[in-house]
Amino acid sequence: MGRFQSNIPALYLPSGGEANDRIALPEEESRHVRALRLRAGDPVLLLDGAGGRTDATVERMERGEVIVRVRARVLDVGEGRPYIALGIGLLADKSRLEWTIEKGVELGAREIIPISAERAEGRFQHDRALRIAVAALKQSQGSFLPTIADPTPLARLLERLPEFERACLCHESAPAENSLARFLISSPGARRTIVLIGPEGGFTDREVSAAREASADIVSLGDTRLRSETAAIVALALIGGLG
Repeated sequence: MGRFQSNIPALYLPSGGEANDRIALPEEESRHVRALRLRAGDPVLLLDGAGGRTDATVERMERGEVIVRVRARVLDVGEGRPYIALGIGLLADKSRLEWTIEKGVELGAREIIPISAERAEGRFQHDRALRIAVAALKQSQGSFLPTIADPTPLARLLERLPEFERACLCHESAPAENSLARFLISSPGARRTIVLIGPEGGFTDREVSAAREASADIVSLGDTRLRSETAAIVALALIGGLG
């Protein structure tokens, strides 16, 4: 089964089932099937968000219930793709953070962690963020739904850095020669990377110092001053591309 099947709609089902199983879809996914005007016999792709990818067929639709029959299930273990955790400061405009979550899913982030930084503003709705992530997973037909954390103080997040082979904080104070691209090229083969992006106004000097003391590399994304969500997407694309 190919990783991306643009002509087959994807549904989110945390328990994907086994071959020949008949599964009643949850209400939200049943509505999705009807909105797509699918009929009995049409193929669908079931994603469990944990690496499971299941070929299935709509078997019947009755009384608001949609039953699918599993044909084959495979497990994508993520080999060859880096495990990326994105920490990003809370943003006053929640739509910008939600857009970042959507694009983060598309770019393969495995964790997205809103950071309660000193200059962070805004509120965070976890349920809404999760719905956005699920929608992005189905649209991109990815295998893994990232963990969406509740807002986390930077100090607590820095305590997690030993879990990762590479840890970096993107900041405008870093010289150009300390670019994220060079940092990634200089540490090939690392499979687990965490990247930290500041809120509007960036991380404070005190926060940058704390990250450096926690063994994070302070890296640059270039001479242009980027908005937080733009910086996050640039960083994810670089890490995904350079490994």
